[in-house]
Amino acid sequence: MKFNLIRPARPGLFLFLGLRLAASLCLAAQEGQTLSLEEAVTLALENNLSLVRNSLELETLKRTAGTAWNSLLPSLSASLSLGRGTSLTGDLTEARREWGLDLGFQAGLTLPFSLASAVQKAGADYRAGLSSYQQARLNLEVLVRKAYYQILLLEANLELSRQNLASSQARLEEISARRRLGQASALEELSARVDLENLRLSLGQAETRRLNALEDLALTLGFPPGSPLELEGSLEDRAGEFFNALPEALAFRLSNPAPENPSLPSGEAAFPGLGLQEESWTLQALRESLAALEAERTQRQLNAYLPSLRLSWSASGAVESKGWQDNAGRFGLSLSYDLAALIPGSGVQNALSAIDTSLEAARLRLLEEERLRESRTIRNQRTILESLETIQALNYNAELARQSYQMSEASYRQGLISLDSLRTAGDNLLQTRNQLLQADYNFIAAVLDLEAELNIPFGTLWN
Repeated sequence: MKFNLIRPARPGLFLFLGLRLAASLCLAAQEGQTLSLEEAVTLALENNLSLVRNSLELETLKRTAGTAWNSLLPSLSASLSLGRGTSLTGDLTEARREWGLDLGFQAGLTLPFSLASAVQKAGADYRAGLSSYQQARLNLEVLVRKAYYQILLLEANLELSRQNLASSQARLEEISARRRLGQASALEELSARVDLENLRLSLGQAETRRLNALEDLALTLGFPPGSPLELEGSLEDRAGEFFNALPEALAFRLSNPAPENPSLPSGEAAFPGLGLQEESWTLQALRESLAALEAERTQRQLNAYLPSLRLSWSASGAVESKGWQDNAGRFGLSLSYDLAALIPGSGVQNALSAIDTSLEAARLRLLEEERLRESRTIRNQRTILESLETIQALNYNAELARQSYQMSEASYRQGLISLDSLRTAGDNLLQTRNQLLQADYNFIAAVLDLEAELNIPFGTLWN
């Protein structure tokens, strides 16, 4: 699978883009924009300040890589001076009394034997930076998608709390009416009122969590602080879309559990043909960083153990009353060698040893990331299967809790159970619904993590 690398804009475009961004964000903030998931992702990738900063750093690496050959440019200098002779002991000759204009020109060219390694290092640094930039884009997209679903989860929990509050309000009104008829005690009415106030407090706290999450998402998208923001859809609908599009192998696995093997499969059993076919951006960045270190080591070795060659030319002259006087000119060819590289423990030797250590550390980091990536992939697939099985179980439990609450409510009206028993049934129903919503979110988050780990477009696994 091939992916097009998204390269950042040149710095000259940032002012124009920044003005357009500011205008669009201000307009959206004033209107209280309602965003879909894909719109939120697009806004984040275009406007996130951290990502824009990363693109500027990448532009610097690109510029360095594009001019790494500039050590072949000659050094050029010119001088111009105006003067006349002076004397402390006697009169000057006529020639020395005249003002003279002196001109000088110097040129030099150093031919480094390590130029190819320097160019190779600069290119590897840029490619490593580009892969890191792409990984930052991917991480940002995962962050936005998870935050979007997290807010939908908070909104769903908030709606359940509102329903529970309405039920508690109706229960209090019913108990108050029964107390006026002498069919309920003052203690029952007081307990119902306490329950109602506690639910109001919990509802306020849930609303605060939702608003804070919206504020965080708005900042991630590049909106000014305090911008009103609303999201489309519901968590249950989103989870239903995922669940209805289950891959055939997963659906079979869920309908045919294997109790004799409680451990969930690593991936081939759950996702046939799925493998780490596309290398992650992090791994690509680590490989390019390793290549840059190897090029730097070669560059340092060449600089340490080979002489440097320098070509130079200089000329000077003066403009006097007699006209132009060519004073001197010289062409030179020189070789120089730093003998300190041969001394054990010298700075050159220590620098080479440090590079060797860095290379070994980079190789170990690359090996560690390869193993961690495989482990994360297995864990994400296991989490997906576990979440789906949990959702199935919680759907059944939620239906049982709903029936239990309805039966408890009817029994309470008939005086067969106490208010505490009804409260317990209501708490169980609310808890089961919240657990189901949390399981929906965990399932969606695991799918996002798996697709990001595989470095494939989001939605690939479920299409």
